Amino acid sequence: MGMMKKKSEEKPRFRSIVHAVQAGIFVERMYRKSYHMVGLAYPEAVIVTLKDVDKWSFDVFALNEASGEHSLKFMIYELFTRYDLINRFKIPVSCLIAFAEALEVGYSKYKNPYHNLIHAADVTQTVHYIMLHTGIMHWLTELEILAMVFAAAIHDYEHTGTTNNFHIQTRSDVAILYNDRSVLENHHVSAAYRLMQEEEMNVLINLSKDDWRDLRNLVIEMVLSTDMSGHFQQIKNIRNSLQQPEGLDRAKTMSLILHAADISHPAKSWQLHHRWTMALMEEFFLQLNAGVLLLDSNGCIWNMLHLSTVTDGTERSEVEAQAKKITTGKGDRFLLLILFSNVLVCNNRLSFPQGDKEAELGLPFSPLCDRKSTMVAQSQIGFIDFIVEPTFSLLTDSTEKIIIPLIEEASKTPSYGANSTSTGSHVANSSRRSNMKGTVNDGTYSPDYSLASVDLKSFKNNLVDIIQQNKERWKELAAQDKKRFCSVRATWSAKVLTWVAVKWM
Repeated sequence: MGMMKKKSEEKPRFRSIVHAVQAGIFVERMYRKSYHMVGLAYPEAVIVTLKDVDKWSFDVFALNEASGEHSLKFMIYELFTRYDLINRFKIPVSCLIAFAEALEVGYSKYKNPYHNLIHAADVTQTVHYIMLHTGIMHWLTELEILAMVFAAAIHDYEHTGTTNNFHIQTRSDVAILYNDRSVLENHHVSAAYRLMQEEEMNVLINLSKDDWRDLRNLVIEMVLSTDMSGHFQQIKNIRNSLQQPEGLDRAKTMSLILHAADISHPAKSWQLHHRWTMALMEEFFLQLNAGVLLLDSNGCIWNMLHLSTVTDGTERSEVEAQAKKITTGKGDRFLLLILFSNVLVCNNRLSFPQGDKEAELGLPFSPLCDRKSTMVAQSQIGFIDFIVEPTFSLLTDSTEKIIIPLIEEASKTPSYGANSTSTGSHVANSSRRSNMKGTVNDGTYSPDYSLASVDLKSFKNNLVDIIQQNKERWKELAAQDKKRFCSVRATWSAKVLTWVAVKWM
Protein backbone atom coordinates (compact mmCIF):
# COMPACT_ATOMS: atom_id res chain seq x y z
CA MET A 1 0.00 0.00 0.00
CA GLY A 2 2.92 2.30 0.78
CA MET A 3 4.30 1.86 -2.72
CA MET A 4 0.95 2.73 -4.24
CA LYS A 5 0.63 5.77 -2.02
CA LYS A 6 4.04 7.04 -3.08
CA LYS A 7 3.23 6.55 -6.73
CA SER A 8 -0.07 8.32 -6.32
CA GLU A 9 1.53 11.35 -4.70
CA GLU A 10 4.04 11.65 -7.51
CA LYS A 11 1.37 11.84 -10.19
CA PRO A 12 0.40 15.27 -11.50
CA ARG A 13 -2.38 17.00 -9.66
CA PHE A 14 -5.62 17.40 -11.50
CA ARG A 15 -4.95 21.02 -12.47
CA SER A 16 -1.20 20.84 -13.05
CA ILE A 17 -1.41 20.86 -16.84
CA VAL A 18 -2.85 24.37 -16.70
CA HIS A 19 0.69 25.67 -17.10
CA ALA A 20 0.89 24.03 -20.51
CA VAL A 21 -2.20 25.62 -22.02
CA GLN A 22 -3.98 28.91 -21.97
CA ALA A 23 -6.56 29.10 -19.21
CA GLY A 24 -9.48 29.88 -21.49
CA ILE A 25 -8.74 26.96 -23.81
CA PHE A 26 -8.44 24.61 -20.85
CA VAL A 27 -11.74 25.74 -19.39
CA GLU A 28 -13.49 25.03 -22.65
CA ARG A 29 -11.82 21.63 -22.92
CA MET A 30 -12.53 20.85 -19.27
CA TYR A 31 -16.18 21.74 -19.18
CA ARG A 32 -17.47 21.59 -22.72
CA LYS A 33 -20.84 19.90 -22.62
CA SER A 34 -21.36 16.30 -23.54
CA TYR A 35 -24.15 17.04 -25.97
CA HIS A 36 -21.63 18.90 -28.14
CA MET A 37 -19.55 15.75 -28.46
CA VAL A 38 -19.97 12.84 -30.77
CA GLY A 39 -21.37 10.01 -28.71
CA LEU A 40 -24.25 10.45 -26.30
CA ALA A 41 -27.11 12.69 -27.38
CA TYR A 42 -28.73 14.60 -24.52
CA PRO A 43 -32.53 15.02 -24.60
CA GLU A 44 -33.63 18.55 -23.80
CA ALA A 45 -35.17 17.43 -20.50
CA VAL A 46 -31.86 15.89 -19.43
CA ILE A 47 -29.99 19.10 -20.25
CA VAL A 48 -32.40 21.08 -18.10
CA THR A 49 -32.14 18.64 -15.19
CA LEU A 50 -28.33 18.57 -15.28
CA LYS A 51 -28.22 22.32 -14.70
CA ASP A 52 -28.36 21.44 -11.01
CA VAL A 53 -25.77 18.67 -11.03
CA ASP A 54 -23.33 20.79 -8.98
CA LYS A 55 -25.91 21.32 -6.23
CA TRP A 56 -26.59 19.34 -3.06
CA SER A 57 -30.30 19.61 -3.87
CA PHE A 58 -29.88 17.78 -7.20
CA ASP A 59 -32.90 15.55 -7.87
CA VAL A 60 -31.68 12.27 -9.33
CA PHE A 61 -35.26 11.02 -9.64
CA ALA A 62 -35.99 13.94 -11.97
CA LEU A 63 -32.94 13.00 -14.04
CA ASN A 64 -34.07 9.40 -14.19
CA GLU A 65 -37.49 10.45 -15.45
CA ALA A 66 -36.06 12.94 -17.94
CA SER A 67 -33.64 10.35 -19.30
CA GLY A 68 -36.15 7.55 -19.70
CA GLU A 69 -34.72 5.66 -16.72
CA HIS A 70 -31.10 6.06 -17.80
CA SER A 71 -29.91 8.37 -15.03
CA LEU A 72 -26.72 6.41 -14.40
CA LYS A 73 -25.63 6.46 -18.04
CA PHE A 74 -26.06 10.22 -18.31
CA MET A 75 -24.45 10.86 -14.92
CA ILE A 76 -21.39 8.81 -15.84
CA TYR A 77 -21.03 10.48 -19.22
CA GLU A 78 -21.59 13.94 -17.77
CA LEU A 79 -18.94 13.62 -15.09
CA PHE A 80 -16.40 11.87 -17.29
CA THR A 81 -16.78 14.83 -19.63
CA ARG A 82 -16.72 17.54 -16.96
CA TYR A 83 -13.54 16.19 -15.43
CA ASP A 84 -12.02 15.66 -18.88
CA LEU A 85 -11.45 11.99 -18.08
CA ILE A 86 -12.35 10.91 -21.61
CA ASN A 87 -9.53 12.97 -23.09
CA ARG A 88 -7.03 12.53 -20.28
CA PHE A 89 -7.22 8.73 -20.24
CA LYS A 90 -8.09 8.26 -23.91
CA ILE A 91 -11.36 6.52 -23.12
CA PRO A 92 -13.22 5.48 -26.29
CA VAL A 93 -16.62 7.15 -26.16
CA SER A 94 -18.34 4.08 -27.59
CA CYS A 95 -16.81 1.95 -24.83
CA LEU A 96 -17.92 4.37 -22.15
CA ILE A 97 -21.50 4.37 -23.40
CA ALA A 98 -21.59 0.58 -23.76
CA PHE A 99 -20.10 0.14 -20.28
CA ALA A 100 -22.59 2.57 -18.73
CA GLU A 101 -25.50 0.81 -20.42
CA ALA A 102 -24.24 -2.57 -19.20
CA LEU A 103 -24.01 -1.19 -15.67
CA GLU A 104 -27.62 -0.10 -15.90
CA VAL A 105 -28.66 -3.60 -16.96
CA GLY A 106 -26.81 -5.10 -14.00
CA TYR A 107 -28.28 -2.61 -11.56
CA SER A 108 -31.75 -3.53 -12.83
CA LYS A 109 -31.19 -7.29 -12.67
CA TYR A 110 -32.99 -7.84 -9.37
CA LYS A 111 -35.49 -5.00 -9.69
CA ASN A 112 -34.45 -3.53 -6.36
CA PRO A 113 -36.46 -0.56 -5.08
CA TYR A 114 -33.32 0.96 -3.52
CA HIS A 115 -30.06 -0.60 -4.70
CA ASN A 116 -30.62 0.22 -8.34
CA LEU A 117 -29.22 2.46 -11.08
CA ILE A 118 -30.87 5.55 -9.56
CA HIS A 119 -29.01 4.98 -6.30
CA ALA A 120 -25.76 4.54 -8.25
CA ALA A 121 -26.38 7.80 -10.11
CA ASP A 122 -27.21 9.54 -6.85
CA VAL A 123 -24.04 8.37 -5.11
CA THR A 124 -21.95 9.33 -8.15
CA GLN A 125 -23.43 12.83 -8.18
CA THR A 126 -22.92 13.15 -4.42
CA VAL A 127 -19.26 12.18 -4.74
CA HIS A 128 -18.94 14.86 -7.43
CA TYR A 129 -20.53 17.46 -5.16
CA ILE A 130 -18.24 16.60 -2.25
CA MET A 131 -15.11 16.77 -4.40
CA LEU A 132 -16.28 20.06 -5.89
CA HIS A 133 -17.44 21.96 -2.83
CA THR A 134 -14.87 20.81 -0.29
CA GLY A 135 -11.99 21.54 -2.64
CA ILE A 136 -10.84 17.91 -2.40
CA MET A 137 -10.55 17.78 -6.18
CA HIS A 138 -7.58 20.17 -5.85
CA TRP A 139 -5.85 17.59 -3.66
CA LEU A 140 -6.61 14.55 -5.79
CA THR A 141 -4.66 13.47 -8.84
CA GLU A 142 -6.38 12.95 -12.16
CA LEU A 143 -6.20 9.18 -11.68
CA GLU A 144 -7.74 9.48 -8.23
CA ILE A 145 -10.62 11.54 -9.59
CA LEU A 146 -11.20 8.84 -12.19
CA ALA A 147 -11.15 6.27 -9.39
CA MET A 148 -13.68 8.26 -7.35
CA VAL A 149 -16.20 8.59 -10.17
CA PHE A 150 -15.67 5.04 -11.39
CA ALA A 151 -15.99 3.48 -7.93
CA ALA A 152 -19.15 5.44 -7.21
CA ALA A 153 -20.72 4.30 -10.46
CA ILE A 154 -20.04 0.59 -9.87
CA HIS A 155 -20.23 0.41 -6.08
CA ASP A 156 -23.51 -1.58 -5.92
CA TYR A 157 -23.46 -3.25 -9.33
CA GLU A 158 -25.69 -6.35 -9.44
CA HIS A 159 -26.81 -5.90 -5.83
CA THR A 160 -29.17 -8.74 -4.96
CA GLY A 161 -31.41 -6.72 -2.65
CA THR A 162 -30.43 -8.79 0.37
CA THR A 163 -27.66 -8.33 2.90
CA ASN A 164 -24.21 -9.85 3.23
CA ASN A 165 -25.35 -11.58 6.38
CA PHE A 166 -28.22 -13.22 4.53
CA HIS A 167 -25.84 -14.50 1.85
CA ILE A 168 -23.50 -15.84 4.51
CA GLN A 169 -26.20 -17.50 6.57
CA THR A 170 -27.81 -19.11 3.52
CA ARG A 171 -24.41 -20.14 2.12
CA SER A 172 -25.13 -18.56 -1.24
CA ASP A 173 -22.81 -18.98 -4.20
CA VAL A 174 -21.33 -15.50 -3.80
CA ALA A 175 -20.76 -16.06 -0.08
CA ILE A 176 -18.91 -19.28 -0.87
CA LEU A 177 -16.96 -17.55 -3.64
CA TYR A 178 -15.79 -14.66 -1.44
CA ASN A 179 -15.37 -16.66 1.78
CA ASP A 180 -18.00 -14.65 3.67
CA ARG A 181 -15.88 -11.46 3.45
CA SER A 182 -17.68 -8.36 2.15
CA VAL A 183 -19.62 -10.68 -0.12
CA LEU A 184 -21.67 -8.19 -2.12
CA GLU A 185 -18.96 -5.53 -2.25
CA ASN A 186 -16.48 -8.00 -3.68
CA HIS A 187 -19.05 -9.05 -6.24
CA HIS A 188 -19.77 -5.45 -7.27
CA VAL A 189 -16.13 -4.84 -8.18
CA SER A 190 -15.50 -8.23 -9.73
CA ALA A 191 -18.62 -8.19 -11.88
CA ALA A 192 -17.95 -4.65 -13.10
CA TYR A 193 -14.38 -5.52 -14.06
CA ARG A 194 -15.61 -8.61 -15.86
CA LEU A 195 -17.66 -6.33 -18.08
CA MET A 196 -14.46 -4.64 -19.17
CA GLN A 197 -13.03 -7.92 -20.36
CA GLU A 198 -15.26 -7.36 -23.36
CA GLU A 199 -13.36 -5.13 -25.78
CA GLU A 200 -16.39 -2.99 -26.60
CA MET A 201 -16.77 -2.08 -22.91
CA ASN A 202 -13.14 -1.74 -21.87
CA VAL A 203 -13.08 1.89 -20.79
CA LEU A 204 -9.62 1.45 -19.26
CA ILE A 205 -8.02 0.02 -22.39
CA ASN A 206 -5.57 2.90 -22.86
CA LEU A 207 -4.35 3.20 -19.28
CA SER A 208 -0.73 2.38 -18.62
CA LYS A 209 -0.07 -0.76 -16.61
CA ASP A 210 0.87 1.28 -13.57
CA ASP A 211 -2.22 3.47 -13.81
CA TRP A 212 -4.46 0.45 -14.36
CA ARG A 213 -3.08 -1.28 -11.28
CA ASP A 214 -3.19 1.84 -9.10
CA LEU A 215 -6.74 2.57 -10.20
CA ARG A 216 -7.87 -0.98 -9.48
CA ASN A 217 -6.31 -0.91 -6.01
CA LEU A 218 -8.11 2.33 -5.22
CA VAL A 219 -11.45 1.12 -6.59
CA ILE A 220 -11.28 -2.14 -4.65
CA GLU A 221 -10.47 -0.37 -1.39
CA MET A 222 -13.19 2.23 -1.88
CA VAL A 223 -15.97 -0.17 -2.80
CA LEU A 224 -15.09 -2.60 -0.02
CA SER A 225 -15.29 0.33 2.39
CA THR A 226 -19.02 0.59 1.67
CA ASP A 227 -19.56 -2.67 3.59
CA MET A 228 -21.45 -1.43 6.65
CA SER A 229 -19.96 -4.18 8.80
CA GLY A 230 -16.70 -2.24 8.69
CA HIS A 231 -18.26 1.15 9.37
CA PHE A 232 -17.23 1.64 12.99
CA GLN A 233 -13.68 0.43 12.41
CA GLN A 234 -13.39 2.78 9.43
CA ILE A 235 -14.60 5.71 11.52
CA LYS A 236 -12.23 4.79 14.34
CA ASN A 237 -9.22 4.53 12.02
CA ILE A 238 -9.79 7.90 10.39
CA ARG A 239 -10.55 9.57 13.69
CA ASN A 240 -7.23 8.29 15.00
CA SER A 241 -5.50 9.53 11.84
CA LEU A 242 -6.85 13.02 12.43
CA GLN A 243 -4.96 13.11 15.72
CA GLN A 244 -1.65 12.38 14.01
CA PRO A 245 0.60 15.17 12.69
CA GLU A 246 1.14 13.54 9.31
CA GLY A 247 -1.31 13.85 6.44
CA LEU A 248 -4.29 11.58 5.96
CA ASP A 249 -3.99 8.42 3.90
CA ARG A 250 -5.27 9.21 0.42
CA ALA A 251 -7.06 5.93 -0.27
CA LYS A 252 -8.73 5.95 3.14
CA THR A 253 -9.90 9.52 2.66
CA MET A 254 -11.34 8.65 -0.74
CA SER A 255 -13.03 5.64 0.83
CA LEU A 256 -14.62 7.87 3.45
CA ILE A 257 -15.97 10.16 0.73
CA LEU A 258 -17.59 7.25 -1.10
CA HIS A 259 -18.94 5.76 2.12
CA ALA A 260 -20.44 9.11 3.13
CA ALA A 261 -22.01 9.54 -0.30
CA ASP A 262 -23.45 6.02 -0.08
CA ILE A 263 -25.35 6.84 3.13
CA SER A 264 -26.00 10.50 2.34
CA HIS A 265 -29.74 10.57 1.77
CA PRO A 266 -30.54 11.50 5.42
CA ALA A 267 -28.51 14.66 4.70
CA LYS A 268 -30.58 15.53 1.63
CA SER A 269 -33.86 17.44 1.51
CA TRP A 270 -36.80 15.78 3.24
CA GLN A 271 -38.49 15.07 -0.07
CA LEU A 272 -35.49 13.10 -1.33
CA HIS A 273 -34.62 11.55 2.02
CA HIS A 274 -38.13 10.28 2.68
CA ARG A 275 -38.39 8.84 -0.81
CA TRP A 276 -35.10 7.01 -0.42
CA THR A 277 -36.12 5.74 3.01
CA MET A 278 -39.35 4.27 1.70
CA ALA A 279 -37.47 2.64 -1.16
CA LEU A 280 -34.99 1.11 1.27
CA MET A 281 -37.73 -0.18 3.54
CA GLU A 282 -39.53 -1.64 0.55
CA GLU A 283 -36.39 -3.44 -0.53
CA PHE A 284 -35.83 -4.91 2.90
CA PHE A 285 -39.38 -6.09 3.19
CA LEU A 286 -40.78 -6.78 -0.26
CA GLN A 287 -38.47 -9.35 -1.80
CA LEU A 288 -41.42 -11.72 -2.02
CA ASN A 289 -40.62 -13.48 -5.25
CA ALA A 290 -37.02 -14.13 -4.26
CA GLY A 291 -38.20 -15.54 -0.96
CA VAL A 292 -40.66 -17.91 -2.57
CA LEU A 293 -38.18 -19.19 -5.12
CA LEU A 294 -35.30 -19.55 -2.71
CA LEU A 295 -36.76 -20.91 0.46
CA ASP A 296 -40.45 -21.74 0.49
CA SER A 297 -41.20 -25.13 -1.00
CA ASN A 298 -44.84 -25.05 0.09
CA GLY A 299 -45.52 -21.59 -1.28
CA CYS A 300 -48.02 -20.91 1.47
CA ILE A 301 -46.93 -18.59 4.24
CA TRP A 302 -45.53 -16.00 1.84
CA ASN A 303 -48.89 -15.25 0.30
CA MET A 304 -49.72 -13.22 3.37
CA LEU A 305 -47.03 -10.77 2.34
CA HIS A 306 -49.20 -9.55 -0.51
CA LEU A 307 -51.12 -7.68 2.16
CA SER A 308 -48.27 -5.20 2.42
CA THR A 309 -49.76 -3.31 -0.50
CA VAL A 310 -53.19 -2.72 1.03
CA THR A 311 -54.38 0.39 2.85
CA ASP A 312 -56.14 0.88 6.17
CA GLY A 313 -59.48 0.92 4.38
CA THR A 314 -59.09 -2.53 2.91
CA GLU A 315 -62.30 -4.49 3.18
CA ARG A 316 -62.28 -7.46 5.53
CA SER A 317 -63.20 -9.71 2.63
CA GLU A 318 -59.96 -8.83 0.84
CA VAL A 319 -57.93 -9.54 3.96
CA GLU A 320 -59.77 -12.81 4.42
CA ALA A 321 -59.22 -13.82 0.80
CA GLN A 322 -55.48 -13.41 1.19
CA ALA A 323 -55.31 -14.97 4.63
CA LYS A 324 -57.19 -18.08 3.55
CA LYS A 325 -54.33 -18.88 1.19
CA ILE A 326 -52.18 -19.63 4.21
CA THR A 327 -52.07 -23.35 4.79
CA THR A 328 -49.72 -23.51 7.74
CA GLY A 329 -50.77 -24.23 11.31
CA LYS A 330 -53.16 -22.17 13.38
CA GLY A 331 -50.34 -20.64 15.37
CA ASP A 332 -48.71 -19.28 12.23
CA ARG A 333 -51.99 -17.84 11.03
CA PHE A 334 -52.59 -16.23 14.38
CA LEU A 335 -49.12 -14.71 14.58
CA LEU A 336 -49.17 -13.37 11.04
CA LEU A 337 -52.49 -11.64 11.55
CA ILE A 338 -51.37 -10.03 14.78
CA LEU A 339 -48.17 -8.80 13.16
CA PHE A 340 -50.03 -7.57 10.13
CA SER A 341 -52.45 -5.61 12.28
CA ASN A 342 -49.61 -3.99 14.21
CA VAL A 343 -47.81 -2.99 11.03
CA LEU A 344 -50.95 -1.65 9.41
CA VAL A 345 -52.15 0.57 12.22
CA CYS A 346 -48.70 2.10 12.59
CA ASN A 347 -48.94 3.31 8.99
CA ASN A 348 -45.98 1.08 8.24
CA ARG A 349 -47.50 -0.92 5.39
CA LEU A 350 -44.44 -3.01 4.82
CA SER A 351 -43.83 -6.70 5.18
CA PHE A 352 -40.60 -8.32 6.15
CA PRO A 353 -39.68 -11.17 3.80
CA GLN A 354 -35.95 -11.26 4.49
CA GLY A 355 -36.64 -11.30 8.22
CA ASP A 356 -39.34 -13.91 7.67
CA LYS A 357 -36.96 -16.05 5.65
CA GLU A 358 -34.36 -15.74 8.41
CA ALA A 359 -36.94 -16.74 11.02
CA GLU A 360 -38.01 -19.69 8.87
CA LEU A 361 -34.41 -20.91 8.77
CA GLY A 362 -33.81 -20.27 12.45
CA LEU A 363 -31.28 -17.55 11.66
CA PRO A 364 -30.74 -14.35 13.67
CA PHE A 365 -32.53 -11.32 12.27
CA SER A 366 -30.55 -8.88 10.15
CA PRO A 367 -30.89 -5.20 11.12
CA LEU A 368 -34.31 -3.75 10.24
CA CYS A 369 -35.66 -7.14 9.21
CA ASP A 370 -37.54 -8.21 12.34
CA ARG A 371 -41.20 -7.40 11.72
CA LYS A 372 -41.87 -7.34 15.44
CA SER A 373 -39.43 -4.55 16.22
CA THR A 374 -39.01 -2.40 13.15
CA MET A 375 -40.45 1.11 13.11
CA VAL A 376 -39.37 3.27 10.21
CA ALA A 377 -39.20 6.63 11.99
CA GLN A 378 -37.36 5.27 15.00
CA SER A 379 -34.93 3.29 12.87
CA GLN A 380 -34.10 6.40 10.85
CA ILE A 381 -33.49 8.46 13.96
CA GLY A 382 -31.07 5.82 15.19
CA PHE A 383 -29.38 5.59 11.80
CA ILE A 384 -28.88 9.35 11.74
CA ASP A 385 -27.61 9.52 15.32
CA PHE A 386 -25.19 6.61 15.22
CA ILE A 387 -24.14 6.40 11.57
CA VAL A 388 -24.85 9.49 9.46
CA GLU A 389 -23.95 12.34 11.81
CA PRO A 390 -20.61 10.85 12.94
CA THR A 391 -19.68 10.02 9.34
CA PHE A 392 -20.32 13.49 7.98
CA SER A 393 -18.71 15.11 11.01
CA LEU A 394 -15.59 13.08 10.30
CA LEU A 395 -15.80 13.92 6.60
CA THR A 396 -15.82 17.66 7.28
CA ASP A 397 -13.00 17.33 9.82
CA SER A 398 -10.95 15.39 7.29
CA THR A 399 -11.51 17.85 4.47
CA GLU A 400 -10.59 20.72 6.77
CA LYS A 401 -7.29 19.06 7.69
CA ILE A 402 -6.50 18.52 4.01
CA ILE A 403 -7.78 21.70 2.38
CA ILE A 404 -7.11 24.47 4.92
CA PRO A 405 -3.31 24.07 4.58
CA LEU A 406 -3.70 24.15 0.79
CA ILE A 407 -5.73 27.34 1.00
CA GLU A 408 -3.22 28.94 3.36
CA GLU A 409 -0.32 27.96 1.13
CA ALA A 410 -2.08 29.16 -2.00
CA SER A 411 -3.10 32.46 -0.41
CA LYS A 412 0.56 33.46 -0.14
CA THR A 413 0.88 33.75 -3.91
CA PRO A 414 0.10 37.04 -5.70
CA SER A 415 -2.33 35.38 -8.07
CA TYR A 416 -4.51 33.80 -5.35
CA GLY A 417 -8.15 34.25 -6.24
CA ALA A 418 -7.25 35.67 -9.62
CA ASN A 419 -6.47 33.86 -12.84
CA SER A 420 -4.16 31.26 -11.40
CA THR A 421 -2.76 30.11 -8.12
CA SER A 422 -0.15 27.42 -7.76
CA THR A 423 1.96 26.45 -4.79
CA GLY A 424 4.46 23.71 -5.29
CA SER A 425 2.71 20.47 -6.12
CA HIS A 426 -0.73 21.85 -5.26
CA VAL A 427 -2.34 23.77 -8.06
CA ALA A 428 -5.51 25.79 -7.96
CA ASN A 429 -6.59 27.85 -10.92
CA SER A 430 -9.56 29.89 -11.97
CA SER A 431 -9.71 27.62 -14.97
CA ARG A 432 -11.38 25.26 -12.56
CA ARG A 433 -14.43 27.38 -13.21
CA SER A 434 -17.41 25.75 -14.80
CA ASN A 435 -18.02 27.76 -17.95
CA MET A 436 -21.25 26.06 -18.98
CA LYS A 437 -22.79 27.27 -22.18
CA GLY A 438 -25.47 26.27 -24.63
CA THR A 439 -28.84 25.21 -23.32
CA VAL A 440 -27.50 24.30 -19.90
CA ASN A 441 -26.29 27.81 -19.23
CA ASP A 442 -26.93 31.13 -20.87
CA GLY A 443 -23.38 32.30 -20.27
CA THR A 444 -24.23 34.67 -17.41
CA TYR A 445 -23.45 32.10 -14.71
CA SER A 446 -19.85 31.10 -14.15
CA PRO A 447 -19.42 29.31 -10.81
CA ASP A 448 -16.00 29.54 -9.21
CA TYR A 449 -14.60 26.25 -7.93
CA SER A 450 -11.09 27.48 -7.22
CA LEU A 451 -9.49 27.00 -3.81
CA ALA A 452 -10.25 30.64 -3.08
CA SER A 453 -13.97 29.89 -3.36
CA VAL A 454 -14.01 26.90 -1.00
CA ASP A 455 -16.26 27.54 2.01
CA LEU A 456 -15.95 24.56 4.32
CA LYS A 457 -17.95 26.25 7.06
CA SER A 458 -20.98 26.65 4.81
CA PHE A 459 -20.55 23.09 3.55
CA LYS A 460 -20.60 21.78 7.11
CA ASN A 461 -23.41 24.00 8.37
CA ASN A 462 -25.64 23.10 5.45
CA LEU A 463 -25.25 19.39 6.18
CA VAL A 464 -25.81 19.83 9.90
CA ASP A 465 -28.96 21.89 9.34
CA ILE A 466 -30.54 19.45 6.88
CA ILE A 467 -29.73 16.40 8.99
CA GLN A 468 -31.23 18.06 12.06
CA GLN A 469 -34.36 19.06 10.17
CA ASN A 470 -34.85 15.52 8.92
CA LYS A 471 -34.33 14.08 12.37
CA GLU A 472 -36.95 16.41 13.79
CA ARG A 473 -39.40 15.32 11.10
CA TRP A 474 -38.81 11.69 12.02
CA LYS A 475 -39.34 12.48 15.70
CA GLU A 476 -42.68 14.05 14.86
CA LEU A 477 -43.68 11.01 12.83
CA ALA A 478 -42.51 8.65 15.57
CA ALA A 479 -44.67 10.48 18.09
CA GLN A 480 -47.64 10.32 15.73
CA ASP A 481 -47.05 6.62 15.13
CA LYS A 482 -46.91 5.91 18.84
CA LYS A 483 -50.08 7.85 19.52
CA ARG A 484 -51.90 6.22 16.67
CA PHE A 485 -50.62 2.81 17.61
CA CYS A 486 -51.87 3.13 21.18
CA SER A 487 -55.28 4.47 20.22
CA VAL A 488 -56.04 2.18 17.30
CA ARG A 489 -54.24 -1.10 17.85
CA ALA A 490 -56.50 -2.33 20.61
CA THR A 491 -59.66 -1.86 18.56
CA TRP A 492 -58.22 -3.16 15.30
CA SER A 493 -56.44 -6.12 16.86
CA ALA A 494 -59.55 -7.07 18.80
CA LYS A 495 -61.49 -7.27 15.54
CA VAL A 496 -58.78 -9.39 13.98
CA LEU A 497 -58.62 -11.71 16.97
CA THR A 498 -62.39 -12.11 16.95
CA TRP A 499 -62.31 -12.90 13.25
CA VAL A 500 -59.47 -15.40 13.72
CA ALA A 501 -61.33 -17.11 16.54
CA VAL A 502 -64.49 -17.38 14.48
CA LYS A 503 -62.88 -18.45 11.23
CA TRP A 504 -59.96 -20.63 12.20
CA MET A 505 -59.57 -21.46 15.87
